Amino acid sequence: MSGKPQTEGIIDTHVSPSSSLQPAPPLVTRNENGREGIVVSNQPQLADLIKEEYSSHVPPVTVVPDPPPVTPLHLLPPEPTWIDCPYCKKQAMTKITTEGSSMQMAMGLVLCLFCICLACAPCMCGCFENTHIHCSNCNTRVATIPHDGPIQVAPIVNGQQQLSAYR
Repeated sequence: MSGKPQTEGIIDTHVSPSSSLQPAPPLVTRNENGREGIVVSNQPQLADLIKEEYSSHVPPVTVVPDPPPVTPLHLLPPEPTWIDCPYCKKQAMTKITTEGSSMQMAMGLVLCLFCICLACAPCMCGCFENTHIHCSNCNTRVATIPHDGPIQVAPIVNGQQQLSAYR
């Protein structure tokens, strides 16, 4: 054997710190209350590294909102709602207008026999008015709700008929 001493299986892992490998001084921050705090690590978090690495590879996701639910024409209420217009073939909000009926005038005449001041009461309180429902996009009347009956859906004219959903 040679004259050098051998130490088998022992590895010196202690590295003396050099001046270039000094640890960074801890960062001191202040919170909303003015108290000091120490940032433990200024290294980026794993989630930030993953986000940074994959952000250039993943296309941005655009969220498309769901379209508002539409009401079938035969179930339209007397207030604005979304419909699929059969005339302009677009989704649109309804526009509501009211119109006095002949019954409203007749009731005004009957009330006039009792007192002249009551003649305008049916018009002022909105009694016996027909409600017309229009598409706000093309201004076509799509339905009418008469004061004394069920809703009447306007017929589609000029060859603008739709294919039946029940084939």
